[in-house]
Amino acid sequence: MSETQEKLEEMTEEFIQDLEDRKSTADIDDDNLRENIGAYLEDARHFLAKEDYIRAFESAVYCSGLLDTETRLGN
Repeated sequence: MSETQEKLEEMTEEFIQDLEDRKSTADIDDDNLRENIGAYLEDARHFLAKEDYIRAFESAVYCSGLLDTETRLGN
């Protein structure tokens, strides 16, 4: 594994942990939004396990965007 891959793996693992923490404290009323946040988080974990670090990071970014949207809209 290259140094870049190692760094991306480490960053993604930390990002996923942060997202799990944020999700656990978020008060999400919208079922569809909650489902999508969970799906992108699961995708991030799946791709990380497959050592597909770019897709793992992308999935984490999408999840983060949905959590940010939920926070800004106050759902």
